[in-house]
Amino acid sequence: MTGLVGVMEKANEVARRATIALGSPGVVAEKSWSAVSAILPVAEGVIENPIVFDFGVVPNKAYYPSDFPVELPLERGYIRGAVDGRNTGDYRQPFTITVEFIDPNGVARGTSSITSDTSPGATISGLTDQVILDKVGTWRLHATLEG
Repeated sequence: MTGLVGVMEKANEVARRATIALGSPGVVAEKSWSAVSAILPVAEGVIENPIVFDFGVVPNKAYYPSDFPVELPLERGYIRGAVDGRNTGDYRQPFTITVEFIDPNGVARGTSSITSDTSPGATISGLTDQVILDKVGTWRLHATLEG
């Protein structure tokens, strides 16, 4: 072996022996455990304080559960409904409150939702969009609270 070719062959032979002698680096052992299961606590809450706002009169008027059902003329102006959802649990959690009117034909009207992190004992308030009374019959104020 002479010259550059000889030097290269010698270097390759040394590299092969070094690789064999040292072994390949890497992970020797690995193991994992299912140690913790993080869960979202069960949401606990109540819906309370329903109010119907009548914007068809001046001044505007608010009606409370003791006034229900309220008789209002058709298409006089718009109404809105509001309710509170209260976190009765022990943990701060995201709650979504959805509020709507259900017209006499069973169709949801003025549906509106809001989501907020709610501390224990705190409330999240929902308010419907504007609704025009355009059907004769009983309109239901409906709310859901999701956690």
